[in-house]
Amino acid sequence: MDREVYNNYTEDFQEVQETVTGHACCLYDGNALKKLKGYEEKAYKGTYSREETDLNFRLGKAGYKFFFQPKAVAEHRKIKTGGSRQSNEIKFYYYHVRNHIVFLIRIFGIRAIYMVPCFVANIGARLLKRLLHTN
Repeated sequence: MDREVYNNYTEDFQEVQETVTGHACCLYDGNALKKLKGYEEKAYKGTYSREETDLNFRLGKAGYKFFFQPKAVAEHRKIKTGGSRQSNEIKFYYYHVRNHIVFLIRIFGIRAIYMVPCFVANIGARLLKRLLHTN
């Protein structure tokens, strides 16, 4: 399954670096989370993708900065269901598209009027490419 572009945090550098945004394994200042009222739990459904991106963009808009510590270690529990995994591929794509559109509208407002069609066209092209390569 195609996946989206991700930040490549590798050992390419040894010092703490400022980054554009965070990712799903961030540590946040508790006061910042209280000020912004934390994650937007009601807007994102199904795969729950984009809730951390939404939070990170809101933090960035509020003037907070993100830093990557290359020596930090994060451990993820591997689970078979829940989180951003869906056993049904159609549901995965539905929630991925739905949540991304919600994200664009919440974060970019009226500017999403041109972003949403571009995103939907991109997803359509990726799905068509995938269908053509599987037959």
